Amino acid sequence: MSDKGMTRREFMEGSALGAAAAFGAPAVLSARSPSDVVGLGIIGVGMRGSTLLREAVTIPNTQMRAVCDLYGPRRDRAAGVINNPALKMGIDYRQVLDNKDIDGIIVATPDHWHAKMAVDAAAAGKDIYLEKCMTRTLEQAKAVVRAVKQHKRVLQLGHGARSRPVQAQAREVCRSGILGHVTLVRLSNFQNSVDGTWKYPIPPDAAADAVHWERFLGDTPKKPWDPNRFFRWRWFWEYGTGIAGDLMSHQWDATNNALSMGIPETSVATGGIYQWKDGREVPDVWNVIFDYPAKGLAINYTGDFATRHLGREQTICGKNATMVVDWMGGVSVYREGVEPPDPAMTPDAARRERPAPGERPPRQRPPEQRRRAPEPIATYAADQLPEMTGHIQNFVDCMRSRARTRCNEDDGFEETVACLMSVAAFEQRRMVRWDPVKQAIV
Repeated sequence: MSDKGMTRREFMEGSALGAAAAFGAPAVLSARSPSDVVGLGIIGVGMRGSTLLREAVTIPNTQMRAVCDLYGPRRDRAAGVINNPALKMGIDYRQVLDNKDIDGIIVATPDHWHAKMAVDAAAAGKDIYLEKCMTRTLEQAKAVVRAVKQHKRVLQLGHGARSRPVQAQAREVCRSGILGHVTLVRLSNFQNSVDGTWKYPIPPDAAADAVHWERFLGDTPKKPWDPNRFFRWRWFWEYGTGIAGDLMSHQWDATNNALSMGIPETSVATGGIYQWKDGREVPDVWNVIFDYPAKGLAINYTGDFATRHLGREQTICGKNATMVVDWMGGVSVYREGVEPPDPAMTPDAARRERPAPGERPPRQRPPEQRRRAPEPIATYAADQLPEMTGHIQNFVDCMRSRARTRCNEDDGFEETVACLMSVAAFEQRRMVRWDPVKQAIV
Protein backbone atom coordinates (compact mmCIF):
# COMPACT_ATOMS: atom_id res chain seq x y z
CA MET A 1 0.00 0.00 0.00
CA SER A 2 1.29 3.45 -0.81
CA ASP A 3 1.76 6.05 1.90
CA LYS A 4 -0.99 8.09 0.29
CA GLY A 5 -3.48 5.24 0.72
CA MET A 6 -2.60 4.54 4.32
CA THR A 7 -4.82 5.80 7.14
CA ARG A 8 -3.18 7.52 10.08
CA ARG A 9 -4.12 4.60 12.35
CA GLU A 10 -2.60 2.04 9.97
CA PHE A 11 0.61 4.03 9.80
CA MET A 12 0.83 4.49 13.56
CA GLU A 13 0.11 0.81 14.21
CA GLY A 14 2.66 -0.22 11.61
CA SER A 15 5.38 1.96 13.06
CA ALA A 16 6.12 1.74 16.78
CA LEU A 17 8.51 4.65 16.29
CA GLY A 18 5.68 6.77 14.95
CA ALA A 19 3.46 6.11 17.96
CA ALA A 20 6.17 6.95 20.45
CA ALA A 21 7.86 9.75 18.56
CA ALA A 22 4.77 11.92 18.82
CA PHE A 23 5.61 12.27 22.50
CA GLY A 24 9.39 12.23 22.14
CA ALA A 25 9.76 8.68 23.49
CA PRO A 26 11.80 5.78 22.12
CA ALA A 27 9.75 2.87 20.77
CA VAL A 28 11.46 0.00 22.57
CA LEU A 29 12.53 -0.32 26.20
CA SER A 30 14.81 -2.85 27.79
CA ALA A 31 13.21 -6.27 28.05
CA ARG A 32 13.24 -8.27 31.28
CA SER A 33 14.20 -11.88 31.81
CA PRO A 34 11.21 -14.24 31.99
CA SER A 35 12.62 -15.55 35.25
CA ASP A 36 12.37 -12.15 36.93
CA VAL A 37 9.49 -11.93 39.37
CA VAL A 38 7.05 -9.17 38.40
CA GLY A 39 5.56 -7.31 41.35
CA LEU A 40 1.91 -6.31 40.99
CA GLY A 41 -0.50 -4.19 42.98
CA ILE A 42 -4.26 -4.04 42.57
CA ILE A 43 -6.46 -1.00 43.19
CA GLY A 44 -10.12 -1.88 43.59
CA VAL A 45 -11.16 -5.42 44.52
CA GLY A 46 -14.91 -5.32 44.13
CA MET A 47 -16.70 -7.76 41.84
CA ARG A 48 -14.59 -7.08 38.75
CA GLY A 49 -11.36 -6.56 40.65
CA SER A 50 -11.77 -9.86 42.46
CA THR A 51 -12.10 -11.66 39.14
CA LEU A 52 -8.94 -10.04 37.82
CA LEU A 53 -7.12 -10.83 41.06
CA ARG A 54 -7.95 -14.52 40.84
CA GLU A 55 -6.51 -14.58 37.32
CA ALA A 56 -3.42 -12.58 38.24
CA VAL A 57 -2.34 -14.83 41.12
CA THR A 58 -2.13 -17.83 38.77
CA ILE A 59 0.50 -16.26 36.50
CA PRO A 60 3.99 -17.74 36.98
CA ASN A 61 6.82 -15.51 38.20
CA THR A 62 4.50 -12.78 39.43
CA GLN A 63 3.62 -11.76 42.96
CA MET A 64 0.73 -9.64 44.18
CA ARG A 65 2.36 -7.26 46.64
CA ALA A 66 -0.31 -4.67 47.45
CA VAL A 67 -4.09 -4.41 47.67
CA CYS A 68 -5.92 -1.09 47.82
CA ASP A 69 -9.65 -0.68 48.38
CA LEU A 70 -11.79 1.74 50.37
CA TYR A 71 -13.92 -1.03 51.91
CA GLY A 72 -12.22 -3.23 54.51
CA PRO A 73 -14.08 -6.52 53.89
CA ARG A 74 -13.02 -6.38 50.26
CA ARG A 75 -9.37 -6.00 51.24
CA ASP A 76 -9.66 -8.91 53.65
CA ARG A 77 -11.30 -11.11 51.03
CA ALA A 78 -8.56 -10.26 48.54
CA ALA A 79 -5.83 -11.07 51.06
CA GLY A 80 -7.34 -14.51 51.45
CA VAL A 81 -6.53 -15.46 47.86
CA ILE A 82 -2.99 -14.01 47.84
CA ASN A 83 -0.13 -16.13 49.10
CA ASN A 84 2.19 -13.38 50.30
CA PRO A 85 2.91 -12.85 54.02
CA ALA A 86 4.45 -9.46 53.17
CA LEU A 87 1.31 -8.23 51.36
CA LYS A 88 0.61 -4.50 51.87
CA MET A 89 -2.99 -3.36 52.26
CA GLY A 90 -4.43 0.14 52.45
CA ILE A 91 -6.94 2.70 51.24
CA ASP A 92 -4.63 5.21 49.49
CA TYR A 93 -3.64 4.22 45.95
CA ARG A 94 -0.61 6.49 46.09
CA GLN A 95 0.98 4.12 48.60
CA VAL A 96 0.82 1.43 45.92
CA LEU A 97 2.48 3.75 43.40
CA ASP A 98 5.21 4.69 45.89
CA ASN A 99 6.08 1.04 46.51
CA LYS A 100 9.39 0.36 44.72
CA ASP A 101 8.70 -3.38 44.73
CA ILE A 102 5.70 -2.96 42.43
CA ASP A 103 6.25 -2.95 38.66
CA GLY A 104 2.67 -2.77 37.46
CA ILE A 105 -0.82 -2.12 38.75
CA ILE A 106 -4.31 -3.38 38.02
CA VAL A 107 -6.96 -0.66 38.24
CA ALA A 108 -10.53 -1.92 38.74
CA THR A 109 -12.09 1.13 40.39
CA PRO A 110 -15.17 3.11 39.37
CA ASP A 111 -14.49 4.88 36.09
CA HIS A 112 -14.17 8.37 37.54
CA TRP A 113 -10.85 7.34 39.10
CA HIS A 114 -9.35 5.69 36.01
CA ALA A 115 -7.62 8.68 34.44
CA LYS A 116 -6.02 10.06 37.57
CA MET A 117 -4.72 6.70 38.71
CA ALA A 118 -3.40 5.81 35.25
CA VAL A 119 -1.65 9.15 34.77
CA ASP A 120 -0.14 9.03 38.26
CA ALA A 121 0.95 5.41 37.74
CA ALA A 122 2.68 6.24 34.47
CA ALA A 123 4.53 9.12 36.14
CA ALA A 124 5.57 6.74 38.93
CA GLY A 125 7.05 4.30 36.41
CA LYS A 126 4.35 1.64 36.75
CA ASP A 127 2.79 -0.34 33.90
CA ILE A 128 -1.00 -0.30 33.91
CA TYR A 129 -3.82 -2.78 33.43
CA LEU A 130 -6.87 -0.51 33.27
CA GLU A 131 -10.51 -1.54 33.28
CA LYS A 132 -12.94 -0.16 30.73
CA CYS A 133 -14.32 2.32 29.90
CA MET A 134 -10.82 3.79 29.79
CA THR A 135 -11.97 7.23 30.97
CA ARG A 136 -15.12 9.27 31.52
CA THR A 137 -14.14 12.29 29.41
CA LEU A 138 -12.28 12.97 26.20
CA GLU A 139 -9.67 15.16 27.87
CA GLN A 140 -8.99 12.40 30.38
CA ALA A 141 -8.46 9.92 27.54
CA LYS A 142 -5.97 12.26 25.89
CA ALA A 143 -4.15 12.68 29.19
CA VAL A 144 -3.84 8.91 29.70
CA VAL A 145 -2.47 8.33 26.19
CA ARG A 146 -0.03 11.22 26.60
CA ALA A 147 1.22 9.96 29.98
CA VAL A 148 1.64 6.37 28.82
CA LYS A 149 3.69 7.40 25.80
CA GLN A 150 5.69 10.10 27.59
CA HIS A 151 6.75 7.76 30.39
CA LYS A 152 7.17 4.73 28.08
CA ARG A 153 4.69 2.58 29.95
CA VAL A 154 2.79 -0.56 28.94
CA LEU A 155 -1.01 -0.24 29.13
CA GLN A 156 -3.57 -3.00 28.69
CA LEU A 157 -7.25 -2.03 28.58
CA GLY A 158 -9.52 -4.62 30.15
CA HIS A 159 -11.28 -5.87 27.03
CA GLY A 160 -10.53 -9.52 27.61
CA ALA A 161 -12.38 -10.58 24.45
CA ARG A 162 -9.21 -9.73 22.54
CA SER A 163 -7.54 -12.59 24.39
CA ARG A 164 -10.23 -15.13 23.53
CA PRO A 165 -9.75 -17.55 20.62
CA VAL A 166 -13.26 -16.83 19.30
CA GLN A 167 -12.50 -13.16 18.73
CA ALA A 168 -9.08 -13.96 17.29
CA GLN A 169 -10.83 -16.23 14.78
CA ALA A 170 -13.39 -13.54 13.99
CA ARG A 171 -10.52 -11.19 13.20
CA GLU A 172 -8.94 -13.78 10.90
CA VAL A 173 -12.23 -14.31 9.05
CA CYS A 174 -12.56 -10.56 8.46
CA ARG A 175 -8.98 -10.29 7.27
CA SER A 176 -9.43 -13.23 4.88
CA GLY A 177 -11.78 -11.17 2.74
CA ILE A 178 -14.43 -13.91 2.56
CA LEU A 179 -17.13 -11.57 3.86
CA GLY A 180 -16.60 -9.06 1.08
CA HIS A 181 -17.42 -5.42 1.76
CA VAL A 182 -18.92 -5.17 5.27
CA THR A 183 -21.80 -2.70 5.36
CA LEU A 184 -23.50 -3.45 8.67
CA VAL A 185 -22.64 -4.77 12.12
CA ARG A 186 -25.38 -5.60 14.61
CA LEU A 187 -24.46 -5.67 18.28
CA SER A 188 -26.74 -6.23 21.24
CA ASN A 189 -26.70 -7.07 24.91
CA PHE A 190 -29.88 -8.12 26.69
CA GLN A 191 -29.76 -9.01 30.37
CA ASN A 192 -32.21 -9.07 33.23
CA SER A 193 -30.45 -10.70 36.18
CA VAL A 194 -29.83 -8.91 39.48
CA ASP A 195 -26.13 -8.45 38.72
CA GLY A 196 -26.87 -7.81 35.06
CA THR A 197 -28.93 -4.75 35.93
CA TRP A 198 -26.23 -3.56 38.38
CA LYS A 199 -28.39 -4.15 41.47
CA TYR A 200 -25.39 -5.38 43.44
CA PRO A 201 -25.88 -6.31 47.13
CA ILE A 202 -25.32 -3.64 49.74
CA PRO A 203 -23.63 -5.04 52.88
CA PRO A 204 -25.46 -4.42 56.19
CA ASP A 205 -22.41 -2.69 57.69
CA ALA A 206 -22.17 -0.16 54.85
CA ALA A 207 -21.76 3.37 56.18
CA ALA A 208 -19.95 6.54 55.12
CA ASP A 209 -17.03 6.01 57.46
CA ALA A 210 -16.75 2.31 56.56
CA VAL A 211 -16.16 3.10 52.87
CA HIS A 212 -14.23 6.40 53.19
CA TRP A 213 -16.99 8.21 51.35
CA GLU A 214 -15.10 11.46 50.73
CA ARG A 215 -12.22 9.57 49.14
CA PHE A 216 -14.64 7.72 46.89
CA LEU A 217 -16.16 10.97 45.61
CA GLY A 218 -12.77 12.37 44.64
CA ASP A 219 -13.24 15.39 42.38
CA THR A 220 -16.91 14.63 41.60
CA PRO A 221 -19.62 16.85 43.11
CA LYS A 222 -20.02 16.40 46.88
CA LYS A 223 -23.01 14.25 47.81
CA PRO A 224 -24.42 12.97 51.10
CA TRP A 225 -23.69 9.33 51.84
CA ASP A 226 -25.59 7.05 49.48
CA PRO A 227 -24.84 3.31 49.44
CA ASN A 228 -26.23 3.05 45.92
CA ARG A 229 -23.58 5.47 44.69
CA PHE A 230 -20.80 3.46 46.27
CA PHE A 231 -21.88 -0.13 45.61
CA ARG A 232 -23.98 0.53 42.47
CA TRP A 233 -21.99 3.38 41.01
CA ARG A 234 -22.78 2.32 37.42
CA TRP A 235 -26.24 3.79 37.93
CA PHE A 236 -24.86 7.34 37.94
CA TRP A 237 -23.34 9.52 35.22
CA GLU A 238 -20.83 11.11 37.60
CA TYR A 239 -18.95 7.84 38.08
CA GLY A 240 -19.33 6.02 34.77
CA THR A 241 -20.82 6.12 31.28
CA GLY A 242 -23.77 3.78 31.68
CA ILE A 243 -24.40 0.94 29.26
CA ALA A 244 -22.12 2.66 26.75
CA GLY A 245 -18.91 2.21 28.70
CA ASP A 246 -19.79 -0.85 30.74
CA LEU A 247 -21.34 -3.16 28.12
CA MET A 248 -21.39 -1.65 24.65
CA SER A 249 -17.67 -0.93 24.89
CA HIS A 250 -16.89 -4.67 25.02
CA GLN A 251 -18.69 -5.47 21.78
CA TRP A 252 -17.61 -2.30 20.02
CA ASP A 253 -13.98 -3.03 20.89
CA ALA A 254 -14.28 -6.66 19.76
CA THR A 255 -15.64 -5.41 16.44
CA ASN A 256 -12.86 -2.84 16.19
CA ASN A 257 -10.40 -5.66 16.80
CA ALA A 258 -11.95 -7.58 13.89
CA LEU A 259 -12.47 -4.75 11.41
CA SER A 260 -10.05 -1.98 12.53
CA MET A 261 -12.75 0.56 11.71
CA GLY A 262 -11.54 3.10 14.29
CA ILE A 263 -13.43 6.12 15.58
CA PRO A 264 -16.92 6.61 14.10
CA GLU A 265 -17.60 9.62 11.93
CA THR A 266 -21.04 10.18 13.48
CA SER A 267 -23.27 8.81 16.20
CA VAL A 268 -26.89 9.05 17.29
CA ALA A 269 -28.35 7.53 20.45
CA THR A 270 -31.73 7.08 22.09
CA GLY A 271 -32.98 5.33 25.19
CA GLY A 272 -34.26 5.92 28.67
CA ILE A 273 -35.13 4.44 32.05
CA TYR A 274 -38.01 2.28 30.91
CA GLN A 275 -37.95 -0.59 33.40
CA TRP A 276 -35.92 0.07 36.58
CA LYS A 277 -37.41 2.97 38.54
CA ASP A 278 -34.97 2.48 41.38
CA GLY A 279 -33.07 5.75 41.55
CA ARG A 280 -30.63 5.15 38.72
CA GLU A 281 -29.77 8.01 36.37
CA VAL A 282 -28.45 6.15 33.34
CA PRO A 283 -30.78 4.47 30.83
CA ASP A 284 -31.68 0.81 31.05
CA VAL A 285 -32.45 0.80 27.30
CA TRP A 286 -29.68 2.05 25.01
CA ASN A 287 -29.87 2.29 21.20
CA VAL A 288 -26.92 3.60 19.23
CA ILE A 289 -25.97 3.95 15.57
CA PHE A 290 -22.36 4.60 14.61
CA ASP A 291 -21.81 5.59 10.99
CA TYR A 292 -18.67 5.40 8.86
CA PRO A 293 -19.74 6.92 5.53
CA ALA A 294 -16.23 6.87 4.09
CA LYS A 295 -16.05 3.12 4.79
CA GLY A 296 -19.63 2.39 3.76
CA LEU A 297 -20.29 0.93 7.21
CA ALA A 298 -22.88 1.29 9.96
CA ILE A 299 -22.84 -0.27 13.42
CA ASN A 300 -26.09 -0.70 15.34
CA TYR A 301 -26.10 -1.45 19.07
CA THR A 302 -29.04 -2.22 21.36
CA GLY A 303 -28.85 -2.80 25.10
CA ASP A 304 -31.86 -3.67 27.25
CA PHE A 305 -32.17 -4.51 30.96
CA ALA A 306 -35.77 -5.74 30.75
CA THR A 307 -35.18 -9.02 28.92
CA ARG A 308 -32.41 -11.52 28.33
CA HIS A 309 -34.27 -13.52 25.68
CA LEU A 310 -32.13 -12.26 22.80
CA GLY A 311 -28.86 -12.49 24.72
CA ARG A 312 -25.66 -11.10 23.20
CA GLU A 313 -25.28 -10.60 19.46
CA GLN A 314 -22.33 -9.78 17.24
CA THR A 315 -23.24 -10.16 13.58
CA ILE A 316 -20.94 -8.79 10.88
CA CYS A 317 -22.75 -8.53 7.54
CA GLY A 318 -20.72 -8.53 4.33
CA LYS A 319 -21.70 -8.45 0.66
CA ASN A 320 -20.52 -12.03 0.12
CA ALA A 321 -21.00 -13.59 3.55
CA THR A 322 -22.18 -12.88 7.07
CA MET A 323 -20.36 -13.88 10.24
CA VAL A 324 -22.17 -14.60 13.51
CA VAL A 325 -19.95 -14.56 16.59
CA ASP A 326 -21.04 -16.51 19.65
CA TRP A 327 -18.66 -15.23 22.32
CA MET A 328 -18.61 -18.54 24.17
CA GLY A 329 -19.54 -20.98 21.42
CA GLY A 330 -17.60 -20.05 18.29
CA VAL A 331 -17.87 -18.42 14.88
CA SER A 332 -20.22 -19.29 11.99
CA VAL A 333 -20.00 -17.91 8.46
CA TYR A 334 -23.01 -17.91 6.10
CA ARG A 335 -22.66 -17.16 2.39
CA GLU A 336 -25.08 -14.65 0.91
CA GLY A 337 -27.20 -15.41 -2.16
CA VAL A 338 -26.50 -19.12 -2.54
CA GLU A 339 -29.42 -20.66 -0.66
CA PRO A 340 -32.01 -22.40 -2.90
CA PRO A 341 -34.97 -20.10 -3.57
CA ASP A 342 -38.00 -20.63 -1.42
CA PRO A 343 -40.94 -21.34 -3.76
CA ALA A 344 -43.29 -19.75 -1.27
CA MET A 345 -41.41 -16.47 -1.72
CA THR A 346 -41.82 -16.15 -5.52
CA PRO A 347 -44.29 -13.52 -6.80
CA ASP A 348 -46.54 -16.16 -8.41
CA ALA A 349 -46.64 -18.23 -5.22
CA ALA A 350 -47.35 -15.14 -3.17
CA ARG A 351 -50.29 -14.27 -5.41
CA ARG A 352 -51.65 -17.82 -5.17
CA GLU A 353 -51.44 -17.71 -1.37
CA ARG A 354 -53.23 -14.39 -1.10
CA PRO A 355 -56.65 -15.11 0.51
CA ALA A 356 -59.86 -14.07 -1.18
CA PRO A 357 -61.84 -11.23 0.40
CA GLY A 358 -63.35 -12.40 3.67
CA GLU A 359 -61.13 -15.50 3.92
CA ARG A 360 -58.61 -16.06 6.72
CA PRO A 361 -54.97 -16.40 5.64
CA PRO A 362 -53.36 -19.81 6.27
CA ARG A 363 -51.81 -20.06 9.70
CA GLN A 364 -48.76 -21.94 8.49
CA ARG A 365 -47.20 -23.03 5.19
CA PRO A 366 -46.84 -26.74 4.48
CA PRO A 367 -43.49 -28.14 5.63
CA GLU A 368 -42.15 -28.43 2.06
CA GLN A 369 -42.72 -24.70 1.54
CA ARG A 370 -41.29 -23.40 4.78
CA ARG A 371 -38.17 -21.30 4.53
CA ARG A 372 -35.16 -23.32 5.65
CA ALA A 373 -32.55 -21.87 7.95
CA PRO A 374 -29.30 -21.42 6.02
CA GLU A 375 -26.45 -23.79 6.69
CA PRO A 376 -23.10 -22.21 7.59
CA ILE A 377 -20.31 -22.59 5.05
CA ALA A 378 -17.73 -22.52 7.83
CA THR A 379 -17.86 -23.03 11.57
CA TYR A 380 -15.17 -22.61 14.19
CA ALA A 381 -16.12 -24.10 17.55
CA ALA A 382 -14.52 -22.38 20.53
CA ASP A 383 -13.17 -25.61 22.00
CA GLN A 384 -11.40 -26.45 18.74
CA LEU A 385 -9.58 -23.15 18.27
CA PRO A 386 -5.92 -22.65 19.23
CA GLU A 387 -5.47 -21.57 22.81
CA MET A 388 -4.38 -18.05 23.71
CA THR A 389 -2.73 -16.61 26.77
CA GLY A 390 -5.10 -14.73 29.07
CA HIS A 391 -5.51 -10.97 29.03
CA ILE A 392 -3.54 -10.35 32.23
CA GLN A 393 -0.91 -12.87 31.11
CA ASN A 394 -0.53 -10.85 27.91
CA PHE A 395 -0.13 -7.71 30.04
CA VAL A 396 2.62 -9.34 32.12
CA ASP A 397 4.31 -10.72 29.00
CA CYS A 398 4.38 -7.22 27.52
CA MET A 399 5.73 -5.83 30.79
CA ARG A 400 8.67 -8.17 30.29
CA SER A 401 9.18 -7.70 26.53
CA ARG A 402 8.05 -4.05 26.30
CA ALA A 403 5.90 -5.02 23.31
CA ARG A 404 2.49 -3.49 22.78
CA THR A 405 -0.47 -5.20 24.44
CA ARG A 406 -3.46 -6.62 22.62
CA CYS A 407 -5.59 -3.65 23.73
CA ASN A 408 -3.20 -0.75 24.10
CA GLU A 409 -3.70 2.93 24.83
CA ASP A 410 -4.47 3.80 21.20
CA ASP A 411 -7.17 1.13 21.04
CA GLY A 412 -8.45 2.47 24.35
CA PHE A 413 -8.63 5.99 22.97
CA GLU A 414 -10.77 4.84 20.05
CA GLU A 415 -13.04 2.90 22.42
CA THR A 416 -13.43 5.90 24.71
CA VAL A 417 -14.26 8.30 21.89
CA ALA A 418 -16.91 5.96 20.48
CA CYS A 419 -18.56 5.54 23.89
CA LEU A 420 -18.45 9.25 24.65
CA MET A 421 -19.89 10.10 21.24
CA SER A 422 -22.94 7.99 22.03
CA VAL A 423 -23.31 9.61 25.45
CA ALA A 424 -23.01 13.10 23.96
CA ALA A 425 -25.57 12.25 21.26
CA PHE A 426 -28.00 10.99 23.90
CA GLU A 427 -27.53 13.96 26.21
CA GLN A 428 -27.81 16.52 23.42
CA ARG A 429 -30.59 14.70 21.52
CA ARG A 430 -28.77 15.12 18.19
CA MET A 431 -26.27 13.54 15.86
CA VAL A 432 -22.69 14.21 16.93
CA ARG A 433 -19.57 14.06 14.77
CA TRP A 434 -15.90 13.33 15.39
CA ASP A 435 -13.58 16.06 14.12
CA PRO A 436 -10.22 14.32 13.51
CA VAL A 437 -8.43 17.64 12.99
CA LYS A 438 -9.61 19.25 16.21
CA GLN A 439 -9.67 15.85 17.96
CA ALA A 440 -13.06 16.80 19.33
CA ILE A 441 -16.68 15.61 19.45
CA VAL A 442 -18.74 18.31 17.72
